[in-house]
Amino acid sequence: MKNQYFGDVRDYLKYSLLTILGCELSVAVCWLLTPDDSSPDGRKIGYLCDRDRWRGYDPQIYDFLYRQVIERQIRCICVLEQSGLLGSNTRFFSECVPDDGLGRCKYFDKFMACADGVDLIFFDPDTGIEPPSAKGSKYVHWHELHRSFRRGHSLLVYQHFWRGESHDGFARRMAGQLKQLKGASKVFAFYDNAVVFFLVPQPDHLARLDQARARIETRWRDRVTVLSVP
Repeated sequence: MKNQYFGDVRDYLKYSLLTILGCELSVAVCWLLTPDDSSPDGRKIGYLCDRDRWRGYDPQIYDFLYRQVIERQIRCICVLEQSGLLGSNTRFFSECVPDDGLGRCKYFDKFMACADGVDLIFFDPDTGIEPPSAKGSKYVHWHELHRSFRRGHSLLVYQHFWRGESHDGFARRMAGQLKQLKGASKVFAFYDNAVVFFLVPQPDHLARLDQARARIETRWRDRVTVLSVP
């Protein structure tokens, strides 16, 4: 996550998912924050000027983002953290991710302490889960997902699609890999034309998260595809 991304169309879906999931479970958000750069990423805010088409999916989130991004021209996750929009049972970890291995280990240890006792962890990397050929601050690492799931947390992970692979095929393949987390019995995927969110429930959270999955599917109807991989 970068602050320059705040409020783009992917954030609209992201925060809506978190409010629905947060009605069922306590949440810790690991932004995996990285510094802003000069790229054009994060400029997809045109939906905020197309109220009739977009507001109905989640009016509360839409109105909040319109006020911050369009009226106040703020692009910073701090306003979300301070708003209380995601509920009182949500914690935030907003430190920037170090690039060096030792710094990353210390960073993750500190986050694990922050998330202690929380039901669901949301990882929000710039790009997604580390591919075989790359590591670094743009990704959440597989060993971090394994460690978090072993600690009893359900997981929600932000992921870009890879080029050259169908969205459905990619979502099913990655969900299959996430099912290798010890104890995982089902993975849900929520995706549009650009990104996918993977939800990996702990067994004792499955019934509540399946109810949340149904609400997400109803609310985002024609905009988001929902996939369940048993």
